[in-house]
Parts: sequence; C-alpha cells; structure tokens
Amino acid sequence: MDQQLIISIAASAIALCALVATIWQAYITRKHNRLSVRPILNFNVMTENSDFVLSLKNTGFGPAIITDYQINFNDESLGDNSDEIAINLSEELEIGSYNKRMYFPGKGQAIAPGEFYRLIKISKILQDDDDKEKFKNDILWLEVKINYESIYSEKFSISGPDFG
Repeated sequence: MDQQLIISIAASAIALCALVATIWQAYITRKHNRLSVRPILNFNVMTENSDFVLSLKNTGFGPAIITDYQINFNDESLGDNSDEIAINLSEELEIGSYNKRMYFPGKGQAIAPGEFYRLIKISKILQDDDDKEKFKNDILWLEVKINYESIYSEKFSISGPDFG
C-alpha cells in the first residue's frame, strides 16, 4: 500500500466517525428536547374549610394538549361537557342544594406548565357530619380519565383521582 491510499483510508475513517458522532449527538439532543417539554398531569383532591375541590395540574415542563376525556360515576358516563357533567354528578351525589362549580378542559385545549384547573368545587358539602360521610362514600365512585399529548404528539393518559 502506498502512502496516499493509507491517508485516504484514514481520512474516510475519521469522516465516518465524525458522521456517527453527529448522528448520535442529534439523537441524544432530540431525546433531551422531548423530555424537556414533557407534560405531566396530576389530580389533587383537597378539602378547603367545608369545601371539596378536585383539581388538575400540569407539573411537567411542556404544555399538555387534551385529546379526549371521560368522566364516569359508578362506571357510567356523566356526559361530554361541563354543564352536562355538573347536572349528572349533582344527581348522582344528591347535592342539588349545594353551591357547586365544575369545569373540564375542552378537547384540543392546552394546559400550560404549572397551570391548574379546579375541575370540581362543591362548597359547604363537608359541614354536616351525615352529609360529609355520605359524600365521602359516594365520591369514591367518581373516575376521571384524561388522554393528552405533548407538542411532539407523544400520547399520555391519567386516570383517577385516588381518594386513598
């Protein structure tokens, strides 16, 4: 082998190594970018004074885009929009006389990082001990399923809340 052939083989090997390193770096960067904007939705169940509050918060670093949701009570759907869900849940829980507010994000709506929504707030439900006990037993039948995705169209879902 002459010297020119050895130099060209070495240059080709170095160029190939540089290409492999560039592809690997692009793969790692893309993976990092996906993780750095991943949304993470969490339910939070609180009792504030005598109020019951169920909220949804995005604790991730990217927006959560709602693709679909389903709210069930005792394995039966409560409806497709906030008004219908509020009426049906009020009937199921027998809380007609209490001040209640419900809001469920619409399909296609984005929840920004750090943003939270009060999905359900029922005021003054936890004052009377009998009502409180009945409500605590009945609310266990509530199940919320939310499908969402990241800005990279990665699909995620959450089901809950866990009243444990």
